Amino acid sequence: MLNTTVAMALLDRGVTLNWDDGATLHKITAQARYHTEHSASMQTLRIGAQQKVSDEPLTLTASDSALEAFWTWTERAPGWSAALVVRNKSESDLFIDALEVARVDSAFGGVFGLGAPPGLWRCAAETDPLAWEAWSDSAGSAGGFTRQTVLVVQPSMSNRSVPPAVMIRALGAGPAPAADDTGLAVALPATGIPTEVRLEVTGERFERFAARARADGLLLAPGVSLASPEFWIVAGDDAAELLGLT
Repeated sequence: MLNTTVAMALLDRGVTLNWDDGATLHKITAQARYHTEHSASMQTLRIGAQQKVSDEPLTLTASDSALEAFWTWTERAPGWSAALVVRNKSESDLFIDALEVARVDSAFGGVFGLGAPPGLWRCAAETDPLAWEAWSDSAGSAGGFTRQTVLVVQPSMSNRSVPPAVMIRALGAGPAPAADDTGLAVALPATGIPTEVRLEVTGERFERFAARARADGLLLAPGVSLASPEFWIVAGDDAAELLGLT
């Protein structure tokens, strides 16, 4: 069944989702990766919980000399959804490589907890909740699990009452950004931008998680904004039920 007892908090400069007797995702952040027309070196704008611009919906922001980002969280029963909007505030073209809408990194204190070591984790096929890919140090899943639009992960056993499952699903385009005072900022369609959900683990520890839109060098002209797809995060204990949610 679905676990609807989820609490959100801004902790340790990130977003935390915690389900009673279930999963914990701690220190979720976001980031935008881009490069300029004069350099192929990738730049990264990281967005955490340091700057809040709105409570309803919860909107967090960050910026650098070239890019401004707005990270929005919306309660979408029975879970939460997140989206990322970036705007080119420079006077030159930018090229967006990826919008990482939700990221948890153990190297920076992030936690993806299921009450069991990752060696016991398994990931359902996107179209068949009865087909599981288990972690193995000698198989293709040695580095973790990757799905294109929806990832459901659940340990085979856990110290919770029942092994908790978490679903991360890419939905449609997120909320359109508002035009700036020049009127130039418009939302580009997210249709056609591929998504990826990746969970990197070893047998003993969680490494990192990322739900991203792969823009692959999409041109973003000055004053123009790009909205990512929304990613929906829901928890329960039944993979078939989670995969059936729309």
